[in-house]
Amino acid sequence: MNDYVSILKQVAGADEVWEERRFSIYRGSRALTVTILDQGAAESSHRFMAIVEGANEGDNTRSAGNAAGTVDDALQAVHWWEFD
Repeated sequence: MNDYVSILKQVAGADEVWEERRFSIYRGSRALTVTILDQGAAESSHRFMAIVEGANEGDNTRSAGNAAGTVDDALQAVHWWEFD
């Protein structure tokens, strides 16, 4: 598998590169979009970050947790209660 993050950092001379994966979820009846960002294995303790946003038009609620070493820790850092 290619390490696109490292390739982009090198070729573009970028200081930070994040790969994004998006998921559509429902918390109760509320539609949310969860974006998990990954800086690659070289950024071990701050590799992942999660951003959660309301998915419906007019729902501007957004919560982003701090960067963490695992996806689980990044998701745990989101203020989920803001979507209750």
